[in-house]
Amino acid sequence: MQSVAAQSYGKWELCLTGRGAGHPVRQDTRIKTRWQVKDPWQAALQLAFGDYVAVLEPGGALAADALFHIVDLLNREPATDVIYSDEDCMDEAGRRARPFFKPEWSPDLILSMNYAGRLLVLRRGPVLEVGQSSHAYDLLLRVIERTSRVQHIPRVLYHATAEEPGRDHPADRQAVNDHLRSAHTGAWTETDPRNGRWRVRYPLPLDGRVSIIIPTGGKADLEGNLQSVAAGTDYPQYEVVVIDNSGGDAVRNLTREAYAGAQPIRYIDWRHKPFNYATMCNQAARTCDSPFLLFLNDDTRVITPGWLRAMVELGARPEVGAVGARLLFPDGSIQHAGVFLGLYSRAGHLFKGLDSVGSHYFGLDRVIRNVSAVTGACLLVRAELFWDIGAFDADHFPVDSNDIDLCLRIGAKGYRVLYTPYAELYHDESQSKGVVDRIAHPTEMQEFSRRWSEMIRNDKFYSPNLSRRDVGCSPRIKGD
Repeated sequence: MQSVAAQSYGKWELCLTGRGAGHPVRQDTRIKTRWQVKDPWQAALQLAFGDYVAVLEPGGALAADALFHIVDLLNREPATDVIYSDEDCMDEAGRRARPFFKPEWSPDLILSMNYAGRLLVLRRGPVLEVGQSSHAYDLLLRVIERTSRVQHIPRVLYHATAEEPGRDHPADRQAVNDHLRSAHTGAWTETDPRNGRWRVRYPLPLDGRVSIIIPTGGKADLEGNLQSVAAGTDYPQYEVVVIDNSGGDAVRNLTREAYAGAQPIRYIDWRHKPFNYATMCNQAARTCDSPFLLFLNDDTRVITPGWLRAMVELGARPEVGAVGARLLFPDGSIQHAGVFLGLYSRAGHLFKGLDSVGSHYFGLDRVIRNVSAVTGACLLVRAELFWDIGAFDADHFPVDSNDIDLCLRIGAKGYRVLYTPYAELYHDESQSKGVVDRIAHPTEMQEFSRRWSEMIRNDKFYSPNLSRRDVGCSPRIKGD
């Protein structure tokens, strides 16, 4: 109450309700109370006359300029229906710590955890339309069924005292289940004991055939790669397509002899030709008739048997364009958990090199979430969409950034790009290429920077308050 009364913007009303007898409050005509009610939320709505309502959890505090920044945004974006902000934690002594600098609106992340947090501002009209709601998270999920006009204020406007957002509270998970039923997705949630949260599962498509395309130069342990796919994949509807860019017969002999009678492997001869990863992938894809294409590096090894199923169930959703996996180095550290634009003025892998046993930055490495791009080392895309956007750009990105460019073009078409931690593989990273092949040509780097300059300046799924020189989501400092 003190933090509301101290707001620099004075046009507010505070509606306090509860089932109990209530407490005396300061004399201020802007404070309205109603006690001993059966439904405190509905009682508060009846008291409220503002165009927007802000749902506040007891125990926290607003930043002194919180309402000013909210109204400032509404003046600039008057069609907004939902607003959320960054937040941090504050102890009894008023010391602030653990800031949560959030991405822009992320429709899949909000189903993995209530990252929107404890300051939620909603247009009053949609709130009245959704009817009775048990708590703020449930209310948010009901409202976004009716609107996509959601805005994020990248400022810490709320100081919380409760635990980390997103833990698997029964009421939160029930809110997600209710939302999934209302959206008629056929999806459901299941407990994820690894991170204390829930996982949203989606039904598999009727035709879920996948062509796993593996370009190889013959330098990596292709046999180990193929064995791990055959032995470690519990999803049956797939074929393996190996395109051979080596200079000898080893790859051809391996695919013809070692796996005769096992899971089908198709061999494409691309030997003795200049290395062009994008061209190889495009050429192999042209020979496939599966509805899904999965591009897989030959230096990967399967960890979780359900990896392919986890990717297909997300990639089959009509709003999703591409899905990437959680990749680990052989020593167990994280190699890939999504790509963010702007790292060292270009692009990089979030959490790369960090320990994979725990979780990082509010558990974002452990949940399904929206990202701008994922690595092509393990990338699923619908075949129809792949060709619709022009496949990999082999002319401008023969070696480097072709995967990120593909994802950004998918996103520019309005499709979602997702990262899932439930598809987990080891990745040696570029062991299949020679030293010369691994070096991106300056023209590739220049074209990528030119084509995606705005995304490099502002990746909407990575906060402007986070460092561009650190993969661990440390706060951005002056000069960064």
